[in-house]
Amino acid sequence: MRPQERRIKDPDIFPGMKMMLELGVKQARGLRPPPAVRVAEALKIFFHSKLERKALVTDTEANYAMRTLDYLLENQPPDDSPPWLSAVDLHAGLQTLAESLHTTSLTGQHVALSRSLFALCIALDVEDSYRETPAATVSARIAYLRILSKTGHTAEAEQISKKYFLQVRGTVTNRENRQIWKLLLQGYVKERDEKQFLRCVGLIKEDGFPFTLSEISILAIRLYTTLGNLGQTKEWYDRLIAEGDTADAEEVHELVKLSIAQKDPEWGRKVVHKALEGNPSKRAWDAILLWAASTGKGVEELDKMREVMERRNPDDSSCRVDVETLNSLVESAVTRNDPYLMERYVSLGARWGIQPNATTYILQMHSRLSVDDVEGARESYQRLQTEDVVDDEDVEIVNKLIQAMCRTDRYEFDTIAAVVENLNERKARLEAETVAALCLIHLDREEYHDLIDLLQTHSFHYSIYQRIVVQSVFVEYCLNRRNSVARVWDAYVILQQIFNEVDRPTRLRIMSMFFTRKRPDMAVHAFNHLREHLSEDVRADADTYVAVLVGIGGAGDEESLEIVHNQLKLDTSVEPNTRLHNALMLAYIGCHDAGRALGFWTDIANSFEGPSHNSILIAFRACETASFGRQQAKIIWSKLREMDLEISKDILAAYIGAHAASGSMQEAAELVDQAEQFGFPVDTRM
Repeated sequence: MRPQERRIKDPDIFPGMKMMLELGVKQARGLRPPPAVRVAEALKIFFHSKLERKALVTDTEANYAMRTLDYLLENQPPDDSPPWLSAVDLHAGLQTLAESLHTTSLTGQHVALSRSLFALCIALDVEDSYRETPAATVSARIAYLRILSKTGHTAEAEQISKKYFLQVRGTVTNRENRQIWKLLLQGYVKERDEKQFLRCVGLIKEDGFPFTLSEISILAIRLYTTLGNLGQTKEWYDRLIAEGDTADAEEVHELVKLSIAQKDPEWGRKVVHKALEGNPSKRAWDAILLWAASTGKGVEELDKMREVMERRNPDDSSCRVDVETLNSLVESAVTRNDPYLMERYVSLGARWGIQPNATTYILQMHSRLSVDDVEGARESYQRLQTEDVVDDEDVEIVNKLIQAMCRTDRYEFDTIAAVVENLNERKARLEAETVAALCLIHLDREEYHDLIDLLQTHSFHYSIYQRIVVQSVFVEYCLNRRNSVARVWDAYVILQQIFNEVDRPTRLRIMSMFFTRKRPDMAVHAFNHLREHLSEDVRADADTYVAVLVGIGGAGDEESLEIVHNQLKLDTSVEPNTRLHNALMLAYIGCHDAGRALGFWTDIANSFEGPSHNSILIAFRACETASFGRQQAKIIWSKLREMDLEISKDILAAYIGAHAASGSMQEAAELVDQAEQFGFPVDTRM
């Protein structure tokens, strides 16, 4: 019985994306696009499903969403119909984009899409007949302010907040006003704009918005820490104390970490002593222990401080060292890149009777991987499996573990696959670097079905940069001469299938590689993929035809030449020029049809552009093997002399070669004797 063929997974794309992809393909091919009503429904589904799943919008998805929105704006619904997108739909889109802000891949495409959505939101707000609850409108606008303030456009966010929020039906609450001002302050902190930050602080004070000095001081500390201005940080802290306020436990922790980062233990001592004046909370005690550790106190001294802490709070069971205390110390050692100290802190925790939790093991994995202790990190990973993980905080480090395991030859693939499967079961996304490492293993093992399934599951969720990370593995694999041609072809087919956006120069490198490896048939297939590509930036141009024709000439593949030449004749986007005719001459010379090659010399000679230096050399080369080649060479030579063109040494040598190859040795010898007349002394390189 014939075994059932394994079915390849469909691409894992978000609801609504399929229709948007279809729209993009049909627009690129000049075909009739899908009905606007179906496209609008797809965009709604996309935004709402993203928001519901709290999924990030990649720059690739933002690009398609922007194209879709542009199409809908060009094809408005009938006058008596509601807009394509309601206020709730617009809110879903803006909120989804705002939720994508914590990624490092946020691009101008996200911002451009958010601008268009916000413009529609404002336009819709004017249409009372279709306007929905003010809450959706206000929430959408605040989401837009978040996007602007987090992407370096805080000044614009401030102008929009002043211009539009007063126009919302009803009033903006104090809570919303506070939220807006906090976004603006955070935006100026992110942009390191001290002047605008202080101006906003002044406005807040004037208008009496409910911000405490403590809240503003923490933001100021973040700003001046980013600017490296420790003096201003101290000033804001002193101002806080002078007002009779005190830093809470979380602030103490941040200030201590700041003193450590800025290498100012004395200021850290001041913060700690101030915290000790009252009755420090458990979190404050953690900060005090952290400061002590940063000043070089060993584990024995930290243990004595723990005893003091417990003596000062004999009746407070909450004021005891716990796993948070341990993790604070472990994190400080990891930050200082001191694996030995990290291990000592873990041992100290065991002495205190503290059972490590997920965070401890995650930090331990970071530390061990930093010194390439992959087996130690895997041991921490195995212990991590017994702990509850919150918000997938381990996904990043587990990805790093998989990458490290792939880089070594110590682990069987099944061992690596077990770690991968754990993430798959949790529906956690694999990083692009992880998928790239796994792809290389699958390629070496010729597990192409597994490889395609892996790519179909993850690659369509990646940003453009992340997709480049994965596709580069395939490109390098194709260009590696150590890999067999059969494996390279399989890798190329997958690359073409999954990463259709691969640029023209990269495709040309792969095409040239097939010529180098004596597989012109594969090279022509790669050329056809270029010729049929939907993107004009990738599609074959005149230079592409030159490259493939030169390659065919080197391979002497007559069948491939016939195919490509016929395609060139039918390609209305490519205008034949001298370089292209030169390439055709080389191709036909390589395929032993010098007579046909000389026909292109005639086309060149009669063209407005005329022959280049290379055209003349190639024409004389064709004369070496063409019927009546010597006579043709003489005609070309006479034309050159008649036009009084400068005769270079290599042109003269090529003309002599044409005579010699045709058997006219006497004429060739006479030309050699006349070489000095042209200013070229005869040498062995003639």
